[in-house]
Amino acid sequence: MTAVNAQTQLNRSGALDSAWGAETNSDRARILYYNHTGVVAGAEMVLKTMLENLDRRRFESILVCPAEGGLLALCEPFADVYRRVQLLQARFTLRPDYLLRYLFSIVRLVKELRSIIAQSKPDIIHANSVRAGIVCTFASIGNDAAVVWYVHDRTPKHPLSTAIRMLALASSRVRPLAITQDSARSFRGRLLAHFPERAKTTVVLNAIDTQRFHPGPQTRAAVRAELGLGDDEFVIGIVGQISPHKGQLGLVRAFARVQDQIPSAVLLIVGAPLFNKSAEYLDELVRTADSLDITQRVRFLGQRSDIPRVMQALDLFILNSDAEPFGLVVVEAMASGTPVVATGAGGIPELIQDGVTGFLVPPSDDSALAQTMLRVAADRELLRRVRESALLEVEARFSLSRYVEELHRFYEQIMSERESSRAIAKTTERGG
Repeated sequence: MTAVNAQTQLNRSGALDSAWGAETNSDRARILYYNHTGVVAGAEMVLKTMLENLDRRRFESILVCPAEGGLLALCEPFADVYRRVQLLQARFTLRPDYLLRYLFSIVRLVKELRSIIAQSKPDIIHANSVRAGIVCTFASIGNDAAVVWYVHDRTPKHPLSTAIRMLALASSRVRPLAITQDSARSFRGRLLAHFPERAKTTVVLNAIDTQRFHPGPQTRAAVRAELGLGDDEFVIGIVGQISPHKGQLGLVRAFARVQDQIPSAVLLIVGAPLFNKSAEYLDELVRTADSLDITQRVRFLGQRSDIPRVMQALDLFILNSDAEPFGLVVVEAMASGTPVVATGAGGIPELIQDGVTGFLVPPSDDSALAQTMLRVAADRELLRRVRESALLEVEARFSLSRYVEELHRFYEQIMSERESSRAIAKTTERGG
């Protein structure tokens, strides 16, 4: 590495960036993006999309996240400046010993973030989860930067959820941003629903780069050959982290019924355990497939970096989560020309019109899932119509250009409100 390159790297990592100590010298708004974990999952892929497509003429970005995991390597190339921070350890619990440990982690991280915020002087702090939003709200006390709480998940029914909502209500700087109407309603709960103006939640549906998922017969044939799949096999797939709430176990049980009637059916399970005791859940999946005597027809592919190609190999995609707030993989499957069967809970009904752009089944209902898979597998004309309708729906509602436009509009609205507040404050000072 040359001396010039080394200096650039130091500046981008924030180690020697003296410009942080001053107000931005351009007309661009400065946005600090904070992610509380370094593990890459759905929310982190959305963060990458935001950074990669941010209009550099209007905005400059600062990425702050833990070094652990693959997030920094994934997103760092798209950030103007990045900083590493410690990992946040905080989960919903009522156990006193865990609460004390989590509180200590929050306090340490708040102190670390407070220093970064004081140096960088962001106009907007975009916290990429509610958990991150809580930390950033405390870390930025005394600062007039707006704090975006990006609501990717459904807010659990828990005593701490009320405290979280009260914090969002108490701070005039908090700007909730949700990925679906369902996640927005879940975040508001009954408490914030009483304050519609103060607790207004903006909804911007997630998006994908549809060009990466365009269906192609050559890709389909090549991927099937790589995976050892025949042209006559009916391939069903599920993609996502291995976790109980993703419902892979219910799918394995339902698939056993399908395979009994369609011997050529194959199930591909794509994903790996990421959190908590998910490795034990993976072991349970393997044992269940063995006990149902379908081991030869169920394939565990692990974590894959070529999801667009894998999607091409499928005849049917399954999302079997209890309540998915959005389900980015659903849109990816639709864009790939792969018909989707998904649980009709959470935000999924906002993505799929049952029988038109996909198929909805009740959550945690193995029998209904099996029956739906059998029904659609037997009707190739229905699959064709749904495939074509889904492709049109994705282009109309989930394109990257639409997402970027709405996100930029959201940021600009925040900046406009911020400037108005500053102008009012100055007028008040003069009047005093």
